[in-house]
Amino acid sequence: MHFASTMTRKIRIMTPTRKSFRASDSAFAGRADGLGADQRSGVAMMLVLVALGVAGAATTLYLVAQENAPDAGMNVELAASADWAAQSGTEIALAVLQTEEDWMTSATDGRLIDTITLGGVDVTVMVTN
Repeated sequence: MHFASTMTRKIRIMTPTRKSFRASDSAFAGRADGLGADQRSGVAMMLVLVALGVAGAATTLYLVAQENAPDAGMNVELAASADWAAQSGTEIALAVLQTEEDWMTSATDGRLIDTITLGGVDVTVMVTN
């Protein structure tokens, strides 16, 4: 027996709509806004770039601070030397003023002590009225 089939079948290709695709895709499941992992990955990249920028700025500031540290240390040392020399000069001037010597005639142009070196610093003591 031979049957010839004259029936033709219509094949309908079903493509999912956006709504049905969202509901069936596991990446979109449970999200009200419909954003999936592929659409959110740009935010993570931006956070990484911001973190790298902050880390780079902090490193640059640290290196600049370390570059200026020796100069700042030298300034502190010089300021301390100047302060000690000034205090020593003041003590010497007070000692001279407390003596019985006639320091008013020995001071020329108001200079009670003319350039002495105290701790590596030149000190001049002037007396003014």
